Amino acid sequence: MTNNNLYQFHGSEYRHLKNIPRKLLYKEFLNTGFILFRDFEDIESDLISFTDEFTLRYAKDTNRRETRLGNENIKNVDIGNKEIKLHSEASFAPSWPEILWFFCKKPSEKDGNTTFCDAVKLWNSLEKDTKVFFLGNPIKYVLSLPIDIKKKSKGKKKWFLEEIGASDVSLNWETSSLEMNLLRFGVTECRFTNKLSFSNHLLVDLESEPQILSRTLANNQKIPQDIMEEISEKSSKLTFTSNWKKGDLAMLDNKRFLHGRESFKEGSERDIVLVQTLKAKI
Repeated sequence: MTNNNLYQFHGSEYRHLKNIPRKLLYKEFLNTGFILFRDFEDIESDLISFTDEFTLRYAKDTNRRETRLGNENIKNVDIGNKEIKLHSEASFAPSWPEILWFFCKKPSEKDGNTTFCDAVKLWNSLEKDTKVFFLGNPIKYVLSLPIDIKKKSKGKKKWFLEEIGASDVSLNWETSSLEMNLLRFGVTECRFTNKLSFSNHLLVDLESEPQILSRTLANNQKIPQDIMEEISEKSSKLTFTSNWKKGDLAMLDNKRFLHGRESFKEGSERDIVLVQTLKAKI
């Protein structure tokens, strides 16, 4: 990793993940929000047993991602070779994971790194007027979330979803989707640090998220262009890249760190899998 503020556990010292002192691991994760595990033995076979230690419940990932390594909780990252801009995984959705785990089976030969940005630092860097704007203006996401429906019917049915900010919820039988409006603030409080974090889905292009039909303020107005330019400029200055090595495992606080992807040459091999902890034990 190219950021000196990140904590790293190395296999040359511990060999297996089970040998890492858990009190130290918890302490460093709560402190940094991002840990890299490098050069450990058997990470692939130990992956879910390791993430189980920190997980009360896993998130149900989008249907477009393929299941990997023989476990329903391990998925491919998004396919393709195009750039994906910074975002907090599923920050627009009812199921917003607390921890993300990226395991690198094979890095791309050139480019294609995962990008990261500390959203606590990003929030702290914003102008006072920008902070006031986001503290008082929630974002409205209009969503169509694919779901598995065994029963078939026609049309739509009003649906109850016990989620703060959800409205106009309906089950669309014909498209096998849950449709809704969901209000979310662009800033949130990190559970692990109690600090404010600019964790959201405001920078990512909507073509990268087909589940988001539209994204506006709650009053249906767009976010002012000068504010978006400030966010883009300041997040760019805080962004660092992964420089993946085969066998790396990254553990990050999804409500503190934004992530994205550099573009890479079409046809290049790149194999990274993802595990999403919806509710953490920490």
